[in-house]
Amino acid sequence: MKSPFSSGTYAHTSTQISETPLSNSLRKYFIKNLLLLLLITGSSFLSAQSLIVTPPKGGVEHGDSSHLITSLPALPAPLGISKKVPDYRYLYIYGDGNFTNYSKLDSLYHVYPAFSLAKNNSYNPRVYATAIYTGGNPPPRLHAIDIKGVNEGVKDPAINHEAIVPIIDTIGRDIKLQLNQEVRAGDTMVAILSFRNPTTDTITGQVYFFHNSNIRKGKKSELAGTTFTSSTNFSKFDNIFPIVHFNKIAKLGRVYSNLAGGLGDKYKKVLVQDFNNLAPGEEMHLFIEMTCDPAMDGFFTGKEIAQLDFMGMMTAFTELDTFLTDSQQSFAADNKVIELIEGLIQSNETPVTVGTADDPSTGGNFNDFARLIVDIETIQTSLTKEHDPNELNVEACTCTVTNQQKLIFTVDCENDGYGNSNDLFIYMDIPEEIDINSISSTPLKFFPPVPAGSVKLDVDVAARQIKWSVPGLILDGTAELGYAAPSTQAQIIFTGFTQAGVKLEDIPPMNACIRFIDDPTKQTCTPMDTVSPIQNGSETGLLMDCQSCDSSVSPSGNFPWWAWLMLILFLLLLLIIWAIRRNSNT
Repeated sequence: MKSPFSSGTYAHTSTQISETPLSNSLRKYFIKNLLLLLLITGSSFLSAQSLIVTPPKGGVEHGDSSHLITSLPALPAPLGISKKVPDYRYLYIYGDGNFTNYSKLDSLYHVYPAFSLAKNNSYNPRVYATAIYTGGNPPPRLHAIDIKGVNEGVKDPAINHEAIVPIIDTIGRDIKLQLNQEVRAGDTMVAILSFRNPTTDTITGQVYFFHNSNIRKGKKSELAGTTFTSSTNFSKFDNIFPIVHFNKIAKLGRVYSNLAGGLGDKYKKVLVQDFNNLAPGEEMHLFIEMTCDPAMDGFFTGKEIAQLDFMGMMTAFTELDTFLTDSQQSFAADNKVIELIEGLIQSNETPVTVGTADDPSTGGNFNDFARLIVDIETIQTSLTKEHDPNELNVEACTCTVTNQQKLIFTVDCENDGYGNSNDLFIYMDIPEEIDINSISSTPLKFFPPVPAGSVKLDVDVAARQIKWSVPGLILDGTAELGYAAPSTQAQIIFTGFTQAGVKLEDIPPMNACIRFIDDPTKQTCTPMDTVSPIQNGSETGLLMDCQSCDSSVSPSGNFPWWAWLMLILFLLLLLIIWAIRRNSNT
């Protein structure tokens, strides 16, 4: 939710690193030492994008380069219970055709081929990082940080194709397509299309990258598993940019939009990238950087499963017979793949020319397409939705004696505005199925730490509404410090009880409305949440101490019926004893 003192808007997605949340003194200290480090090592700092590369040593057969990631924001664990600590995962593209994907390491040592003093080009090493709040409830929060850059300190040696690390190890496959992360609207993502020459001759041809596929939505069922149905929405990827690290490509990449054949019903766009003189058994890697269009955020609610496809294809100029399996040949025939290639040849559409190349020749005839299909591969990935930082989570455990459910409420909120907040107010409407008088007046837990008595509860029984107030609570804005910074977040955990005999499924969904100023027109309400049972032995269950509600006093402070009965029986017993003693005395 945005602070009322914000100016403008600030999206929940960002693909660029902003300054790390350090104090001025720490920032000056960091910059001073960083500059000293650069002077000592002779490294070049990549456009202040937090990638340091130590250049290869001169005069040796093979140079080396140490890639060190610095300055990334800290990733604190999300507030709450039983939530895993997020971590960065890295895609390293070294600039010589090799790469390392999904690495947890923030420092890698890479060996480059020998120097070629005749060339004056530079490598283009790039690094992409993602931070993922993994699993559980709330849904995964995925925040991509793009830290790519050009390093002019690492000179380009003669490209040694034999140095390309092969990754295609599946028998019978000649291409492999993979991504560096799941899809989330607004993020930068990279697809890696690896392809090799399966023939005994040198070949020339194209590789295809089909994208902007139809989005399928699915629901999980214990009996039927996950079933998917097509939607009317197609995924959207912009700024398609192929990164080429192999020699002798005939043309830069071209993006076509009007696709014929059966694939035209499944994909809206295709990138075509040429390759020349691929030696027998030789493998190359094509990297395709793209932006996940922010409009996709509105294509699904996040409560269902959303899935989309990418497809890679390799063609070649050769007189050899097909390399496809029977199922691949059926796929190509059913989807009229050859007709699609013919359609691109005959198309009047002017393709968008994109990419980089080591030795490009941008002229020539774009209609020079190879017809023999070498291999086809399709991969699926999920479309994820970043969870709203303002969230309500309600869990329950059963009170076996009082026939009630003990509830634990967790409200998380974050100030994602430009300015700081001055106060915090949290409103909740309490349904009839919950005893409003049982709401604990003192939170079980509150973050950030505040003086005792600072968090106040007001209960309006008639309106069935509670209000938590924390006057003077200052939360920083995420525009300055970034997402997940602790000083931008607040959390309150409190307990309550259902009415006797109420089942969890009878309690309607609830939400909490957060205000940084006590004005109903300036508030953000959390998504609706239903009550879920606490798992036995979980941290939540231990925190709640579910057995504590097995007490002779009900949570609202009134004796239950059985307690009144025991009290009456006890008083009757005292009366009988008094009568017996009185008769004995007389």
